[in-house]
Amino acid sequence: MATINNLISDEYKYKKADENELNDLYGKFAKNISDIPLTILNATIVDIGVCKEVVTKIIELVRKRKLYFHIYHKIEEEELNEIKEMSLYCFWILKLQPFFWKQSCENRSSYELNAKVALRLFIQGLNLYKDLMNVRRREEGSQNE
Repeated sequence: MATINNLISDEYKYKKADENELNDLYGKFAKNISDIPLTILNATIVDIGVCKEVVTKIIELVRKRKLYFHIYHKIEEEELNEIKEMSLYCFWILKLQPFFWKQSCENRSSYELNAKVALRLFIQGLNLYKDLMNVRRREEGSQNE
């Protein structure tokens, strides 16, 4: 996750991600998406396209929302955990629909495709959050002994 200081410019305004950070965030996004089994989507990799410009916009919108939460709701970086960030990504995937069916599947709904991707991404976030909470509980348990 980007730190709050990386989101604020010297004039205390939102600072867009530089090319390196954007590429890094896009790579992480692509990695999470590639972990989704294609059988869930009833597709093969050649059937699905993605608009990189829309994904880039989604990444910027999530970064802006993190800054908004920090400024207007006093939510610190630690409180904006992975599940909340994943929820933001899911919201913007549903709203902007970066995934689409290529020519061989034109009659299939892109909304359904994006809904399935968002749902699977959210489930991945829940599993990650569960694993992190289990680790924290074990660490707290060992400190109490």
